Amino acid sequence: MLLVALTGSIATGKTVVAAVFKELGCYVLSSDTIAHELILPQNPAWKKIISRFGNKILNQDQTINRNKLGNLIFSNKEERQFLNSLLHPLVMERKIKLIQSLKKKKI
Repeated sequence: MLLVALTGSIATGKTVVAAVFKELGCYVLSSDTIAHELILPQNPAWKKIISRFGNKILNQDQTINRNKLGNLIFSNKEERQFLNSLLHPLVMERKIKLIQSLKKKKI
């Protein structure tokens, strides 16, 4: 199995390249997608985020309003570090598990 990591700054075309890979039949694993899944209502990360920032960042359906959360973390380095230290290890753990399962499937 060939494993390719696609990285880059914001608005550099990562999504476009990932879409091309997907069209070519590659399995695309997105850290952004994983992070979005991790903060769905009632997940452990969601609970920790709400505990830290309060209900003011919630939409009516209890999902996290990412614009409100973004405003908080991008204006406060300490809050950004909290969120990064919470989510990055969880995203990495999920990626490792997904890669291991793909290796077993011989994709």
